Amino acid sequence: MTHDLRRFMNAVRLCEATAKLADLYDEYELNDQREMLANYVDPEDLDRDFVVHIMSPAQAKTYVTARDDMTVVDAFKQFASREQKRLVRDKAKRYDADRIIVVFNRSVIDGNHQLMAGIMANRPIKYIDLSE
Repeated sequence: MTHDLRRFMNAVRLCEATAKLADLYDEYELNDQREMLANYVDPEDLDRDFVVHIMSPAQAKTYVTARDDMTVVDAFKQFASREQKRLVRDKAKRYDADRIIVVFNRSVIDGNHQLMAGIMANRPIKYIDLSE
């Protein structure tokens, strides 16, 4: 590793951003049993600082659905409605680089549309991992 690259990596580590679930979601969203997120969040997670990571679009293509049975990309291709496809296209055109998705290991818990929009826009995707 070159000296400049090592310095850059150290600077990145020092500036790691964090996010709290309580700052990303309101109480209704966190407790909505129709949403997968409610099944993964414990009360002590709400004020916990999670490190915000960044994945490339290529890495994003390997993430799986919360059911862990197929990639988000394959699920989108096979099951997305016309409205969901339009929503993702619109999100890709107006990509919100600050939006943070939630994963558990390599399963997307919340943010499937954002993940697909990042892939389509060829932009990095921010995420927190509840398993950390």
